[in-house]
Amino acid sequence: PKSNKILLPQITKHAHTMTLLSATFLLLSSNIVSAALRGAGLETEHEKQESIGERIDRKLHRNNNDNEGQGRTLSNLFGWRKDADPNTALGRRQQFDKSDFVFDLLGSVPGAMTSAGTIQTLDVGNLPSLAGQGLSYALINIEPCGINLPHVHPRATELLYVISGKDLRVAFVEENGGRVIVNDIGMGEATFFPEGLIHYQQNLSCETATYIAALNSEDPGVITVTTQFFRLPNEAIQGSLGQDEDEDTVQQLIDGLPAGPADGRRVCMEKCGLDITPVW
Repeated sequence: PKSNKILLPQITKHAHTMTLLSATFLLLSSNIVSAALRGAGLETEHEKQESIGERIDRKLHRNNNDNEGQGRTLSNLFGWRKDADPNTALGRRQQFDKSDFVFDLLGSVPGAMTSAGTIQTLDVGNLPSLAGQGLSYALINIEPCGINLPHVHPRATELLYVISGKDLRVAFVEENGGRVIVNDIGMGEATFFPEGLIHYQQNLSCETATYIAALNSEDPGVITVTTQFFRLPNEAIQGSLGQDEDEDTVQQLIDGLPAGPADGRRVCMEKCGLDITPVW
């Protein structure tokens, strides 16, 4: 159209007006833009294979070496750029293929797996394209009476939703001087654990509980309280427990610690007819 022949030279001379014109160009289909270029004698057979943004950029003699203040190319305005700065969010995303934005959480190898349950995680460690997005997932299955041991996420609040199951005990303890918050929830219910506070989940029913946890960090971290506490020097452990026992006794305590998820309380396991040999 004649109006387009008028607009293109103006865009060439006045790059700073690109932002105002971009909304108008977004309304044009690729066919309309192609017709405009053909009418202006700007298109060859080879150019028909180019994207609309590439065609306009080339015909306007624009490139990414333009002096600052002269405006950006149309392809940059529309988001069509292949050479984005890797220090920008766009540039970081363009380092990944489209398949790098998909992860088979259900089919993934559990990060923790015992007879009491499994924990499968989705974070920046197994999906690098999550970097900078501020979220991660954990899919958790806890068998009857099992417990996801008390732990802390040092860099995230956790929002938990129960997919299936009942009588899932959830609790967290506040900082010194605070309360212990305990609830029993079931399918369709949700709760959360504030960042940095000790919390746990225990399945008090005789059926498997499945739930998903969303965390507001792509790298939330996890500190299992019992495991990490007993990594401290013996004098710290003995002083904390009020015991003046020898190192062998402390080592026996460490050796007896269960891995998580762990088997639960004897009364629950007896109720469900489970083997109580490995109880803690």
